[in-house]
Amino acid sequence: MDNANSSLLTNAALLNILEWMPYEEAKGELQVHDIALDIDEPILLVAASIGNFHPDSNSHEQFLGMVEVEDIFNQHLSKHFNCFRTSKADKTMIWMLQELDDDINNMRYCRESLKTAQKMVKEALGLSVSIVYDEFIDFAQIHERYRRLLSILVQVLLRDEEEILTDSSFFTDRHCESPIFGSGKYLCDIEALRQCLAAGDVELFEESLNRIIYAPTNNSTISKLQAYHTICAIVLDFFERAGLGEDLMARPDYFDIFRDYRGRSFFFTGMAKLVAEMTEKSKELKINQNDALIQGISNYIEANLAGDLSLPQLAKVFFVNAAYISRLYKHRVGVTIGEEIELKRIALAKRMLLRREYKISEIAREAGYESAAYFTRVFKKREGMTPQSWRRERF
Repeated sequence: MDNANSSLLTNAALLNILEWMPYEEAKGELQVHDIALDIDEPILLVAASIGNFHPDSNSHEQFLGMVEVEDIFNQHLSKHFNCFRTSKADKTMIWMLQELDDDINNMRYCRESLKTAQKMVKEALGLSVSIVYDEFIDFAQIHERYRRLLSILVQVLLRDEEEILTDSSFFTDRHCESPIFGSGKYLCDIEALRQCLAAGDVELFEESLNRIIYAPTNNSTISKLQAYHTICAIVLDFFERAGLGEDLMARPDYFDIFRDYRGRSFFFTGMAKLVAEMTEKSKELKINQNDALIQGISNYIEANLAGDLSLPQLAKVFFVNAAYISRLYKHRVGVTIGEEIELKRIALAKRMLLRREYKISEIAREAGYESAAYFTRVFKKREGMTPQSWRRERF
């Protein structure tokens, strides 16, 4: 596997671990991808985002800029920590840091390293980076802390503040009446709202919506409007990303929810009803899309048994994350993609073995095996006999 594909798979693996993966599955994922992160030891999370790309820069230039920023941060952080970096599609960068030396003040070194890297990025690249860092935590806390860190970073960016460098507790511990920079509980509820939409959990969405709308600090007209617009933006963004924009446009009776605030009760009832309806459509759409993807992968495997059927290649062909393909196929079909490929290759080999004119070397090549010897070993392991013996038994 080349370095680019390896890097993509490592990035996806770390992102999955941060977002949802339970302990045992995370352990296996780290082992599969040979990642040295030790989830039995404390982890410190850092989230950063570039706030001022030139408006005329294209996506490729922004990507290269982000790589340069990451290199600078890695250079400084790696002096005191084992660093494991991943990034999201929105160009948010996340580091998981682990101690190299138990005898030093790691939090002081973390802040100093981040401050130095932030300054160097500004001087060398002319880019402003906003950074929020947490504290050392156990793996059991990582999903909740990761969501909280991202939520804080989003709120920082919404205020158009540049070059923020702060501990997450600055936002979650201080008292503030504004729901945009409210308590840690408010930020967690906002992030929970996103997660419930993504998971299609209508009941938990309604619970989060109720907590946000009727929060004790959400009593002034301004705070109610801030919460209203924040929720509308999250829901509309989800609909667009889920491919439900046209379905929403076909329901003008729901538009009043987004263009006219008539009070908390009206808003809660209308939004809850809309999300419940659209969630069902989203699930149906997802099922249809997944069915089509599974069928497409199966057909591609069948037509390319002699070619490259690696996960990175399938991800490239179908424009889907490699880890997602792997999980989906196993869940929907019951076997891994690797097992499916082997089953189809053996089935093709058997069909060819029934025709005397094909040599074993030709069959191995057509079935996608690197050599006749390797094909023979695989065949014997599955069938209990060599290809030659299998052929002789049928003539």
